Order: sequence, then C-alpha cells, then structure tokens
Amino acid sequence: MEDRIWELIARKLAGEASQEELRELEGLLRDHPELHIPVQAVADMWPRKAGRPDAETAAAWDRHQERMRQAGIRDMEPVSHEPFQLEAVRARPWKRYAGWAAAAAVLVLAATWLFRSQTGHPELAAAPSEVLVKYGSKTRVQLPDGTTVWLNAGSKLTYGRDFGSGSREVDLSGEGFFDVAKDPERPFIIRTSRMNVRVLGTRFNLRAYPNDKSSEAALLQGSIEVSLSSRPAERFLLKPNEKIVVRDDSAAAHNAPVKSPEPIMAIRNLRYEPADSSLAETSWMNNKLVFTDESFAELALKMERWYNIPIRFSDVETAQLRFTGSFEKESVEQALRALAITAPFRYQVKDSEIIISRN
Repeated sequence: MEDRIWELIARKLAGEASQEELRELEGLLRDHPELHIPVQAVADMWPRKAGRPDAETAAAWDRHQERMRQAGIRDMEPVSHEPFQLEAVRARPWKRYAGWAAAAAVLVLAATWLFRSQTGHPELAAAPSEVLVKYGSKTRVQLPDGTTVWLNAGSKLTYGRDFGSGSREVDLSGEGFFDVAKDPERPFIIRTSRMNVRVLGTRFNLRAYPNDKSSEAALLQGSIEVSLSSRPAERFLLKPNEKIVVRDDSAAAHNAPVKSPEPIMAIRNLRYEPADSSLAETSWMNNKLVFTDESFAELALKMERWYNIPIRFSDVETAQLRFTGSFEKESVEQALRALAITAPFRYQVKDSEIIISRN
C-alpha cells in the first residue's frame, strides 16, 4: 500500500495525476496519517529539486535501498511510468527515474521514514509531529484530516502520530488561524496553556503565546466550545463574531507589574478596523501588526516576534507606556520612530537587540 501512496504522490507532484488518482491519494493518506510528515516535507522541497538527480541523491537512494534489503524490507524502487520520463536514453540504472528527479527524493525520504519506523528506530514512528515557526516568519500547515492551519511567528503546533485516524487533538503555543475540516464523529481539540478549544468544523483564530498576558479565541464561522485550564468544569460557547479573552496577570511581560494570578475571562465582539473594515484579530494574516491600548511591554513582545529582534527596557515606567496603532510595511526602526513621536522614550540598537529607556 505504501508503494501505491508514493507512486500517487510522485504523479501528483509531477502534474500527471488524474482527479480519480488525487481522490485515491487523499483517501490513502487518511488511512495512513503516519506518512503525513514525510509527504509534507517532500512537497515543500519539490520546487528546489527540479532537474536531473545529482550523484548525492542517487547515492542516498542506493544506501537506503541496501539498508532496507538487509533489514528484509521489500524493495521500494519506483514504478516506471512513461509520463515521468523526460529522457529518451537511460544509460545507467538510476537514470530510469531521472526524468522525475524530485520523485527520487520523494522515495529517498519515504525509504528513510519507513526504514526507521519498521526497524531499529520505533520511537521515531511514535514521536509526535511538531511544526515550529521562527520569529519574523509565518507558515501554512495541512493536517492529515484536511484541516488547514496558518501559524504566526514564534508558534509551535504539535500533534500525535495517530492524528486523523483516531482522535483529532493538537497542542498550540503561539497563534494560529484554523480552518477545521468537518467531522461530526471526531471533534477537533486544541490545547493551550490557558484554555482548550473544542470544535467540529469551523474557522477561528487562536492566540496563545505563553509569555503574553492574555490569550484569546476569535470565532469567524461555526461554533466553538472553550474551557479554561483554571476552571475545567465550565464550558463557554461562542457564536460567530465573538471572542473569548483569558487574561493572566501573573504572565507579566518585560518588567510589567505583577497582579493577581487568577485569570480573568471575558466574551467580547470582534473588532473591525474603521479605515478598511478589516478584522483586527486576523490582521496578522494580511501582514499587518495591530495594537489597541496596549502597554509598551505587551507591544514589544509582538514586535520581537514580528521583526525577529529582542527588545529590552531599562526601566519599568517606559514599559508601562500605552499605544494604539498599526504597522504594515514599516521597518522596526521606522516603527519605533513613529511610536517615539507620541510618547517620551529613547531607543538604541546594541549587540543585535533594542534597548528602550526614558527620554
């Protein structure tokens, strides 16, 4: 069965798969969610692998074939199909798949994955999958059940090997926009440090950075059920255009004063920007950093993730300054200059970080 999956993947990436084959591939991947990680890795690397396979790719393929033969695993040599052939002459054995060079990389990764999961590395097969997004970046993830997640900078999404075939549960640290595939029999559950969200099929934004003073779930479509980590017995149902905000004053940022550790929960309406009617809660997906009556300490955390540069305060008073506004195309220095027009502070770049002090 794995042979057929990788054959269909190669056909899809080569642009040769029919609609029937694409539907077959989707069904097979649902039945084999453990292959989702190597499949996504292959899809991400595909554009960089166009052209003929180099000697390193061919050698890697030969090494994995030999390891699999020694382990008694059936040969994973690719099936030859004429539509994949871009060369009329096949002078050496490995050139039989030279026309679809990236397909060789597909099968090298597949062989590596299957070899490790079936032989001496069972822990790799059972290990959870993690998607990490560095500061200054964003990414899009397609989960095995068809759910799409857009992840903001500094985020981590974790899910188990059986995701999609059994339960649909993930852990989020950071911010993500979820377009959840409908499945009435298997709810989609997101766990964060302050709240858990349960849905069947919907679209919503979830912000849950551990260092932020608040987390929030903003619902655009459908419905979601939220429970707080500190009050697990209670359930809160959100309707479209509502959001739940969970504030934890113990998670003070950048020298902000510490108040009560008890979370404060509130349900509010989503906020639309008056200038263009855009939704503030999802503005990050349009490369726009929006902030409303936020302390400089809270804003600095957002700017660190947005611009990928540490920001430090030399005094508590400056960290408590408050700002409202948005940035879109500004550099970090342009953003700081704009803020300095409305509030008294100075900044300097020192040892690859920004130091902010009183004016």
